[in-house]
Amino acid sequence: MLDAPDVTMPAFKEVWAGIGDSIVVVGGDGLWNCHIHTNDVGASIEAGIDAGRPRNIRVTDLVEQMEEERWVREAAASSVAAGAEESSGPPPRTAVVAVANGEGVGRIFRSLGVHHLVAGGQSMNPSTAQILEVVEGVSSGEVVLLPNNDNIRPVAMQVCELSAKTVRVVPTSGIVEGFAALLEYDPEAGAVDNAAAMAASAGGWWPARSPGPCATPAARPDPSRPVTGWGCRVTAWKWWASRWARPPALCSGSC
Repeated sequence: MLDAPDVTMPAFKEVWAGIGDSIVVVGGDGLWNCHIHTNDVGASIEAGIDAGRPRNIRVTDLVEQMEEERWVREAAASSVAAGAEESSGPPPRTAVVAVANGEGVGRIFRSLGVHHLVAGGQSMNPSTAQILEVVEGVSSGEVVLLPNNDNIRPVAMQVCELSAKTVRVVPTSGIVEGFAALLEYDPEAGAVDNAAAMAASAGGWWPARSPGPCATPAARPDPSRPVTGWGCRVTAWKWWASRWARPPALCSGSC
């Protein structure tokens, strides 16, 4: 949104026309809704400041979003969307189903023991029915779900409640947490024991209220205890800080 006198808008539009495209400026009487695609986010915001007072500014990385959507479309069109093929041997007691996008990420998940992948990510979330179909199609009688995204976590919880199998959700918020959880995966242990160990390995999630029978919270990390894995050594407080660090997104904005 932009609070600006009507007389300043022609100059504002002229500046935006020189630095981007897909421009939308609508409104009047001193209140405007503005949108632009640009590689110069700073200049677009400065133009708003020159014209008036911008507020509720949002910036989105279109390149990253389009790449993620391409990954999901490709996965949906291939066997990767249905997950990894099960081995010819007997199924494990507990299988792991993970939500992920991208062929490379999928290969890493499968190498860590994931049996089936469901295509999805930040901007293209799978439905409850899609995840439930994969869970019910797994040969194992027990399943651990890794949503790997805060937006997908509630969907995974619904699958846990709807499935006829013993299903537990390890509420991973990202791909790295999913990788960490799999370091404690034991195919021959039950879903409940696996989920507890995997949640502790992913670390650092605890709800404000009881998570119910499906979710498995991890204990709060001890800031003084080193965490090791894959040749890395960090302290838990550094890990916790990194969870909330987000790089700035560029390219598309609205105000």
